[in-house]
Amino acid sequence: MTVQRAPIEMTFEEWFEKFKPVANPTGDGFVQVDDVCYVFGLHGADLSKVQAADPNCVWTLIESDDVDCDEDDEDYDTVLLISDGYHRVNRMGHFITEVPADPESFYEISYD
Repeated sequence: MTVQRAPIEMTFEEWFEKFKPVANPTGDGFVQVDDVCYVFGLHGADLSKVQAADPNCVWTLIESDDVDCDEDDEDYDTVLLISDGYHRVNRMGHFITEVPADPESFYEISYD
């Protein structure tokens, strides 16, 4: 039987400090800190780097529905989240971190 766990939530800044994402020197992605790109793309050499990394050090930037919005609301919007692991659905890019995620945990990082 699988036990459902609540996600470990943290801000982008907390996650960045704790897991230490690796810079992508060839990246031109939209996730930049101090003018350094940290997101890896979905194709080519970037994707090869992600697939070659330790799976516990791979994270995915995901576009998700804002669960705090009412679907009938005109302001219904999406949010960006970073989740541990390699995901294929609604992905915008990937991160590789120096510090691995705990494989027994589930993380949800708000990227806003």
